[in-house]
Amino acid sequence: MSSVYVTKKEFADHFVVAPTTVEGWVKKGLFPPGTVVKVGRTLRFKLQEIEAHFQNEALKMAQEESEEGAPEQLELPLQMREVQAAEIEAQTAEITDFDEDL
Repeated sequence: MSSVYVTKKEFADHFVVAPTTVEGWVKKGLFPPGTVVKVGRTLRFKLQEIEAHFQNEALKMAQEESEEGAPEQLELPLQMREVQAAEIEAQTAEITDFDEDL
């Protein structure tokens, strides 16, 4: 596996999420050991290894769901999807509150 590290912004851009979302994932411990390192005050990510890990996890989930008769899903792990959904909901609430103030 490649040992090329990318910045938090590059990682966020790759997965089309905000850098703060990536920070939340780090704080929740969603990344495999050894794939996120702190260099000074910045985070670096082994993008290819993280992506491969979560693709393998998604395949395992899809196989388990397939065995249970559920449709296959080859997406981010459920934990990450739930975190994203919660963050989108919170952002939507902030926008709604702002609109009501106008």
